[in-house]
Amino acid sequence: MTLEVGIVVPTIGQRPEYLPLSLKSIREAGSAYVLIVGSKGFDASSFLAQGLIDQYLDEQDPGLAAKINFGFRSLPQEIKYINWLGDDDLLTKGSLDISLERITGEDRPVLVYGGCEYIDPLGQNLFTNKSGAWAVPLLRVGPQLIPQPGALYRRDAFEKIGGLSQEFGWAFDFELFLSLSKLGKTAFIPKVLAKF
Repeated sequence: MTLEVGIVVPTIGQRPEYLPLSLKSIREAGSAYVLIVGSKGFDASSFLAQGLIDQYLDEQDPGLAAKINFGFRSLPQEIKYINWLGDDDLLTKGSLDISLERITGEDRPVLVYGGCEYIDPLGQNLFTNKSGAWAVPLLRVGPQLIPQPGALYRRDAFEKIGGLSQEFGWAFDFELFLSLSKLGKTAFIPKVLAKF
């Protein structure tokens, strides 16, 4: 079976209690190639041994956007659909399979996303983001309400927009989703796909 989904997990290794949970959630979400990009010297050997990741790389440049861009460029060529997951975020069970089925649909959206639960450090639900399909047009005039952790987008579209920009500080996901939405169709999946 050829893997089509790649998930990059950028980390500086300062939340060791959450990272294994994050990686396990990716494996339970569906079939994906999982790559950690860490700060130089981060030890990922136990994650490789447990099969929680497929590859580890030391960052080339500091900064979250730089880590993610480097990770995406380093994924195997056959990977067609991508996203990153924070080292303290979670995917829900089967969510990658759901997203992959939708993004490979006949209408070929460039971006799919769903709901996201906001949780406390113990994993208890605080509230659920149910932004819906209207989150995309809202990007043009208002805040960014697309839940990033559960999104999935086409790698070729990501490359076409030039990757994540470091120009806007922490707002690079805003620019990413706005740029992707200008390239083609987006699709909202009415399910909780991630936990933040």
